[in-house]
Amino acid sequence: MGVRHQYFHMEMEGITPDAYRNARARAQRLEGNLIVPCWVEELSDGSLSLLTEQNVQVQPGNRLFVTIEGEPTVMLIADVSSVKPYRKWLRMQTTFKPETVRSTKAVAQRLLTMDLKGTLQHLDTVLEIEVADLSTTGAAIICEQSFNQGALVELEMVRLGQRRTVRGRVRYSQKLGSKSYRCGIEFLRATRLEKSTLNWIVDAA
Repeated sequence: MGVRHQYFHMEMEGITPDAYRNARARAQRLEGNLIVPCWVEELSDGSLSLLTEQNVQVQPGNRLFVTIEGEPTVMLIADVSSVKPYRKWLRMQTTFKPETVRSTKAVAQRLLTMDLKGTLQHLDTVLEIEVADLSTTGAAIICEQSFNQGALVELEMVRLGQRRTVRGRVRYSQKLGSKSYRCGIEFLRATRLEKSTLNWIVDAA
């Protein structure tokens, strides 16, 4: 088992943890959308140590959406376990579920196989989206606009020529490019019909 078992989820995403030591990163606090520039001290399959020069308002229990620059770029959601001074920096120790780590390379591959697109509606705004990741409890989408945390949205997804609609709440918005954002959507408590809809979409993908 050993090392290969330990880094299995990383390997599936095309990620070599040691290659990201000292890599530039950006941590976005989901509560309040605070963004912290930082860099990676150590990345392993389940824990991430970040260093920053800023005296940031981050504390144990906060949840972060972290983007780590590299080839490929790594994205994950981590829970802060400790924040302590370290020499002239601040060290944020975090933990995450290895199976939730995503890389831009793997996301691109999944998009090619899923071919799952649709629209997002928030108030009077309707945007075309691409689905980067999907489960029965939430989705990560790529679109041309960011949304405030907590915003209520409606997703209409098209798969195999059929349309399905689910409701959700925005958990985070992360800028990817000049006109591209990755948004995490947590699905609201689903009705029986919506649950069958989600199961159908995920199984089809």
